[in-house]
Amino acid sequence: RREVPSWLSTTDRNIVESRVREAAVSGLPRDVAHDIAGLLDLYCLLDVVEIVNSTGEYPGAATELYYMLKDRITANTILDDVS
Repeated sequence: RREVPSWLSTTDRNIVESRVREAAVSGLPRDVAHDIAGLLDLYCLLDVVEIVNSTGEYPGAATELYYMLKDRITANTILDDVS
């Protein structure tokens, strides 16, 4: 969980930060707002676990590749539409 921000693209980090600012304006403590704003990106870890379990790939490599591909295909747009 702590590593997720390092895997995010600049665009995704900016999106999270924008969500944090919006929530903070509503009076939510910044740390709580940050946890909530990053939930969508944490959700992706479930996919990574499935990939690692089914392929035996090294978790670090699978995770970095997953987040890189997620950014490349603009998956957050799709995930935002689903949520």
